[in-house]
Amino acid sequence: MRPITIALCVLAGAVELFAQAGTGTITGIITDPTGAAIANANVEVRNTETNAPYPTATTETGAYTVPRLPPGPYSVTVSASGFKKLTRSGISVDAGQTIPLNLTLEVGETTESVTVQAEATLLKTESGDVAHDITLEQLDDLPILGIGTANAGSIGIRNPFNSVQLLPGVTYAGNFAMIVNGAPTNTAGYRLEGLDFTNHVTPPNNFAIQMAQPSADAIQEMAIQTSNYAPEFGQAGGGLFNIIMKSGTNQFHGTAYEYYVNEFLNAGDPFSFNAGTPGNPSGGKFRPVNRRNDWGGTFGGPVRIPKIYNGTDKTFFFFSYERYKEDQALTFTQSLPNAQYQAGNFSAISPNGGAGFNPALGVPATPIAKDALGNNIYANEIFDPLSRTTVNGQQVAMPFANNIIPQARFSPVAVAIQNLLPPLSNSGLISNYSGYNLGERITDVPSIKVDQIIGPKQKLSLFFQNSVTNVQYSTPNGNADGLPPL
Repeated sequence: MRPITIALCVLAGAVELFAQAGTGTITGIITDPTGAAIANANVEVRNTETNAPYPTATTETGAYTVPRLPPGPYSVTVSASGFKKLTRSGISVDAGQTIPLNLTLEVGETTESVTVQAEATLLKTESGDVAHDITLEQLDDLPILGIGTANAGSIGIRNPFNSVQLLPGVTYAGNFAMIVNGAPTNTAGYRLEGLDFTNHVTPPNNFAIQMAQPSADAIQEMAIQTSNYAPEFGQAGGGLFNIIMKSGTNQFHGTAYEYYVNEFLNAGDPFSFNAGTPGNPSGGKFRPVNRRNDWGGTFGGPVRIPKIYNGTDKTFFFFSYERYKEDQALTFTQSLPNAQYQAGNFSAISPNGGAGFNPALGVPATPIAKDALGNNIYANEIFDPLSRTTVNGQQVAMPFANNIIPQARFSPVAVAIQNLLPPLSNSGLISNYSGYNLGERITDVPSIKVDQIIGPKQKLSLFFQNSVTNVQYSTPNGNADGLPPL
């Protein structure tokens, strides 16, 4: 079992301590038709999905800045005395992005309005960082999110970090390597909802990335900065990942999905032939058994409790659940007591075994010590505990004849345990059992995000995620002996 829990609570107020890694900024200058700056103009940035307002006003130079905007679609409305009200919509804000938006007001009455539908400029002039934004739609549409395979990593579920394979200067291998622009591997920084959740615990950082991996369908976007980070990201080495989880809106939305793998849907191995079993010939090409399921769903919207609370424009939730299941056959070779051992006969491994001793096993045939009575002591001798005596202050016991324990002396507990042992594959002393156990690997990734709009300058956000992988025989998360649970 490998549980990983992330709980984040963020209060975004008027303080400047709130990390801007997971938010964006809109900034610009408001002017009149002659190019002169308009001071004290009212500027309101509004999220068009949650209707959350972010008001401000221009300075004496006509400049305005609205920071800490959660990623999403926005509109900007500007009003000033003697000018028509201007609304600019269709603006998309990404994590860590600063959007320059200069606007010009037309002379007229404030009761008149001008609405412009246009995207913000793609020319980046406010910062020098090199960043790439990847959305959930891109993750779903591109064939890069395998399940249960190498690119999924040990956790098995679809791996959103696989998207870095599309970026220039990045070398990535699930579980093991994240190299950005030649920096040392696994030195990237990770921000989830603006807070650091970089895993530096697992040496040498293998599996560290996957241990806190979020579900792909719960992600709104990943903003990946590969160079020229701002000073606030000084802890990042090779790459900075800003991961923003989906939030609820004023409309209820939900999804459901199932990613299914079965050998029946796969192509057969080239140049192979499946003869089937006796009496049940199959024919055709051989298709190795391969069965995996990755299913789940999401649901989000405003928090509404009939006749008690209406969270429209104020309180939102988004829930996501993903489960990965894979049947696994574990084969292994193990050493168990052979028939002679189970009968108490250990003559083959000690010179005390008489004619049954096998020196080819590498056991020394000569005495290795003497007891207090002067008797020779040989390797691998088994002594009768009932024959113990004290000679000159030393404990002395006599070995069982021919290194064989009489069955009448067997412990009932030992007999009961031996009866549970499976049949052996051969009569050897070691590597005499070929085991096969059919198990399954299950990974559950539930998460929930709650957003509360307290006021124009106060927003509260809570995100919780728990990732757990359960495997009966610890494959691939460890190296158990493979024996059944009993």
